Amino acid sequence: MQIKVNIDDKEVRGLLNKLQEKTKDLTPAMQDVGEIVKRSITKNFDAGGRPKPWAKSAKGGIPLTDTARLKNSFTIRADANEATVGTNVQYAAIHQFGGKITAKNKPYLKFKVGEKWVSKKSVTIPARPFMLVQDEDWTAIKTALSRRLTGE
Repeated sequence: MQIKVNIDDKEVRGLLNKLQEKTKDLTPAMQDVGEIVKRSITKNFDAGGRPKPWAKSAKGGIPLTDTARLKNSFTIRADANEATVGTNVQYAAIHQFGGKITAKNKPYLKFKVGEKWVSKKSVTIPARPFMLVQDEDWTAIKTALSRRLTGE
């Protein structure tokens, strides 16, 4: 005895074809992800560090915000497979990861603190991570990707 079952999968195949078409080039979805991450970085600066506040600067106030150069320097590059958010500001890494800066070409580093000039052989910059994706961002990223893929 043989049992034959015919399944009309035309609708399912149609949906799979649409999904395949939408995933050929994910550039728009990756651009959305980049925008979410860039917004999060801006919020990190506005809050003076999230989820943990950054160490205070010698000048007081919110660190890394005097000129907003770093905060405003972030760019997004998106393609079919990924989103990249970054900056070309030279001092970004030392603030993200922290580290020690030592005078190389002169005996001292010279910088202004308030109205006073200070000379030091070296200074230690505490890590002030600004390129962080917060928990709330993952929810937004998932929602954005879902909307792009389902068209809703």
